[in-house]
Amino acid sequence: MNPFGWARRRAGRLPEQLRSELEAEGVRVAAEELVGTLTLRDYRAPWRYTSWSKETVSGAIAVTEQRLVVWAQGRSVLDVTRGAKLAGLEVTVHGSDEVCFGFEAGDFHEGRSGRVEFRLRTAEAVRIAELLGAPM
Repeated sequence: MNPFGWARRRAGRLPEQLRSELEAEGVRVAAEELVGTLTLRDYRAPWRYTSWSKETVSGAIAVTEQRLVVWAQGRSVLDVTRGAKLAGLEVTVHGSDEVCFGFEAGDFHEGRSGRVEFRLRTAEAVRIAELLGAPM
Protein backbone atom coordinates (compact mmCIF):
# COMPACT_ATOMS: atom_id res chain seq x y z
CA MET A 1 0.00 0.00 0.00
CA ASN A 2 1.19 3.47 -0.88
CA PRO A 3 1.89 5.31 2.43
CA PHE A 4 1.04 8.66 0.87
CA GLY A 5 -2.31 7.32 -0.35
CA TRP A 6 -3.12 6.16 3.18
CA ALA A 7 -2.21 9.55 4.64
CA ARG A 8 -4.32 11.36 2.07
CA ARG A 9 -7.38 9.19 2.76
CA ARG A 10 -6.93 9.68 6.49
CA ALA A 11 -6.81 13.46 6.01
CA GLY A 12 -10.26 13.21 4.41
CA ARG A 13 -11.86 11.44 7.38
CA LEU A 14 -13.43 13.02 10.45
CA PRO A 15 -11.63 12.23 13.71
CA GLU A 16 -13.47 9.83 16.03
CA GLN A 17 -14.04 12.45 18.74
CA LEU A 18 -15.57 14.93 16.27
CA ARG A 19 -17.65 12.18 14.67
CA SER A 20 -19.06 11.30 18.11
CA GLU A 21 -19.96 14.95 18.77
CA LEU A 22 -21.70 15.20 15.40
CA GLU A 23 -23.65 11.98 15.95
CA ALA A 24 -24.90 13.34 19.30
CA GLU A 25 -26.17 16.45 17.45
CA GLY A 26 -28.12 14.40 14.90
CA VAL A 27 -26.25 13.94 11.64
CA ARG A 28 -28.38 14.81 8.61
CA VAL A 29 -25.67 13.99 6.09
CA ALA A 30 -21.98 13.07 6.29
CA ALA A 31 -19.55 12.35 3.49
CA GLU A 32 -15.88 11.45 3.94
CA GLU A 33 -12.82 10.72 1.82
CA LEU A 34 -13.87 13.35 -0.71
CA VAL A 35 -11.54 14.84 -3.30
CA GLY A 36 -11.67 18.45 -4.33
CA THR A 37 -9.86 21.76 -4.52
CA LEU A 38 -9.10 24.74 -2.32
CA THR A 39 -8.86 28.08 -4.12
CA LEU A 40 -7.56 31.22 -2.39
CA ARG A 41 -7.84 34.72 -3.89
CA ASP A 42 -6.14 37.76 -2.33
CA TYR A 43 -5.75 35.68 0.81
CA ARG A 44 -3.92 36.99 3.86
CA ALA A 45 -3.27 35.19 7.11
CA PRO A 46 -0.54 35.62 9.74
CA TRP A 47 1.54 32.89 8.12
CA ARG A 48 0.51 33.15 4.47
CA TYR A 49 -0.21 35.52 1.61
CA THR A 50 -1.24 34.65 -1.92
CA SER A 51 -2.92 36.60 -4.68
CA TRP A 52 -4.18 33.30 -6.14
CA SER A 53 -3.57 29.63 -5.44
CA LYS A 54 -5.34 26.37 -6.08
CA GLU A 55 -4.49 23.01 -4.56
CA THR A 56 -5.96 19.54 -4.43
CA VAL A 57 -7.49 18.58 -1.09
CA SER A 58 -8.97 15.53 0.59
CA GLY A 59 -11.86 16.26 2.91
CA ALA A 60 -15.17 15.53 4.59
CA ILE A 61 -18.49 17.31 5.07
CA ALA A 62 -21.00 16.86 7.88
CA VAL A 63 -24.32 18.64 8.37
CA THR A 64 -26.13 18.15 11.67
CA GLU A 65 -29.24 19.68 13.17
CA GLN A 66 -26.99 22.33 14.73
CA ARG A 67 -23.94 22.94 12.55
CA LEU A 68 -21.91 22.51 9.39
CA VAL A 69 -18.41 21.03 9.50
CA VAL A 70 -16.06 21.01 6.53
CA TRP A 71 -12.85 19.07 7.19
CA ALA A 72 -9.89 19.16 4.82
CA GLN A 73 -6.24 18.20 4.94
CA GLY A 74 -6.64 16.85 8.46
CA ARG A 75 -8.12 19.98 10.06
CA SER A 76 -11.38 21.82 10.47
CA VAL A 77 -11.83 24.40 7.74
CA LEU A 78 -15.38 25.41 8.65
CA ASP A 79 -17.19 24.59 11.86
CA VAL A 80 -20.17 26.91 12.10
CA THR A 81 -23.54 26.90 13.79
CA ARG A 82 -26.41 26.76 11.35
CA GLY A 83 -28.45 29.94 11.21
CA ALA A 84 -27.18 33.50 11.18
CA LYS A 85 -23.50 32.52 10.87
CA LEU A 86 -24.23 30.72 7.59
CA ALA A 87 -25.42 34.01 6.05
CA GLY A 88 -21.86 34.78 4.91
CA LEU A 89 -21.43 31.35 3.32
CA GLU A 90 -22.23 30.73 -0.34
CA VAL A 91 -23.15 27.12 -1.05
CA THR A 92 -23.51 26.10 -4.68
CA VAL A 93 -23.73 22.85 -6.59
CA HIS A 94 -21.83 22.29 -9.83
CA GLY A 95 -23.18 19.43 -11.88
CA SER A 96 -24.80 16.95 -9.55
CA ASP A 97 -21.70 15.79 -7.71
CA GLU A 98 -19.73 18.84 -6.61
CA VAL A 99 -20.56 21.19 -3.76
CA CYS A 100 -18.76 24.51 -3.40
CA PHE A 101 -18.42 26.49 -0.16
CA GLY A 102 -17.37 30.06 -0.87
CA PHE A 103 -16.73 32.71 1.76
CA GLU A 104 -14.69 35.70 2.82
CA ALA A 105 -11.99 34.37 5.15
CA GLY A 106 -12.54 37.12 7.75
CA ASP A 107 -16.20 36.11 8.20
CA PHE A 108 -15.19 32.78 9.70
CA HIS A 109 -11.56 33.16 10.80
CA GLU A 110 -10.35 36.20 12.73
CA GLY A 111 -7.17 37.81 11.42
CA ARG A 112 -7.62 36.54 7.86
CA SER A 113 -8.91 38.12 4.69
CA GLY A 114 -9.55 37.20 1.07
CA ARG A 115 -11.80 34.83 -0.80
CA VAL A 116 -11.82 31.09 -0.04
CA GLU A 117 -13.55 28.38 -2.09
CA PHE A 118 -13.70 24.70 -1.21
CA ARG A 119 -15.05 22.39 -3.90
CA LEU A 120 -15.60 18.78 -2.91
CA ARG A 121 -16.98 15.97 -5.04
CA THR A 122 -19.76 13.96 -3.42
CA ALA A 123 -22.92 12.17 -4.49
CA GLU A 124 -24.58 14.07 -1.60
CA ALA A 125 -23.89 17.53 -3.12
CA VAL A 126 -27.52 18.38 -3.90
CA ARG A 127 -28.76 17.17 -0.51
CA ILE A 128 -26.08 19.16 1.34
CA ALA A 129 -27.01 22.33 -0.54
CA GLU A 130 -30.72 21.76 0.17
CA LEU A 131 -30.10 21.26 3.89
CA LEU A 132 -28.14 24.50 4.03
CA GLY A 133 -30.84 26.41 2.17
CA ALA A 134 -28.79 27.10 -0.95
CA PRO A 135 -30.70 28.30 -4.01
CA MET A 136 -30.89 25.58 -6.63
